Amino acid sequence: MTKGPYYIGIGANRCGTSSLHFTLKKHPQLREFRGKELHFWDQKIKRKSISWYLHRFRPIGSQKAGEITPAYYRTPHLPKKLAACLPDVKLLLLLRNPAEALFSDYRRGVHRRSFPEGFEEHVDAYLDGKGSDEFFARRYYAAHLELWLKHYPKEQLWIVQSERLWEDPGKVLATLWEFLEVRSISLAYPHVRAHRRRPMSSQVRERLQEHFHPHNERLYTLLGERYDWE
Repeated sequence: MTKGPYYIGIGANRCGTSSLHFTLKKHPQLREFRGKELHFWDQKIKRKSISWYLHRFRPIGSQKAGEITPAYYRTPHLPKKLAACLPDVKLLLLLRNPAEALFSDYRRGVHRRSFPEGFEEHVDAYLDGKGSDEFFARRYYAAHLELWLKHYPKEQLWIVQSERLWEDPGKVLATLWEFLEVRSISLAYPHVRAHRRRPMSSQVRERLQEHFHPHNERLYTLLGERYDWE
C-alpha cells in the first residue's frame, strides 16, 4: 500500500465535496479521513511534519485511505509541493457552474464575512471594476487547473462536473470507483441541500455567465470536453 494518502480531494469549494466525502466513507475498500478538510497542505495546520501527515493514512488492512480539503485546489504553491512528496497520489476534483458556486459562497455567508450590500450590488461593484474579490478568483477554474496540470498528468485527476454527479450519481460514481481501482458498488448519494432563500436574479445570472464565459472556454480546452453551464 502506498505510503500516505492514496487519493486527495482537492476541491472545489461549494461544489459538493461534503456529499462526496460522506459517500467515500461508505465504500468498504476506502478509508476517508474522519474529519473532512484536514488542511495540512495549505498550512492551516501549523507545526506539523510531513511524517505526521503521512501517518494519518497508515495502512489498515487493504483499505485505500484519502482525504478531501477543497481549499487545496486554489492554493498556488501547493501543486509543486504536493507532487514532490506524493507524485503518484490520485486527485479528485468537482467543478460547479461558477455563477452558482459564487452565489452559494454568498448565501453561506462567505465564510462569516459580512457584506454591507446585497449579492446583486456586490456583483455589480466587482464587475464594474470597483474592487477585487477572492471569491470571484476561486471560480476562474482554468487558472487553477493549469497549475495542477504542470505537475500531474491529466490521467491522474478525476474531474467531474458537479451537476452531472447530482443528476446521475450512480453513473458518475461508477467512473470514480474505476478511477480509484475499487469494487463498483451502488451507494445512496446524499441530496444537495436546498436553499429556501431568494434565488439569484436572472439579470445578475446573465451578467455572471457573460463574465465567466471566457474562463469557462479556457477550462473546456484544458478538459477536452464541455460542461452545460451556458
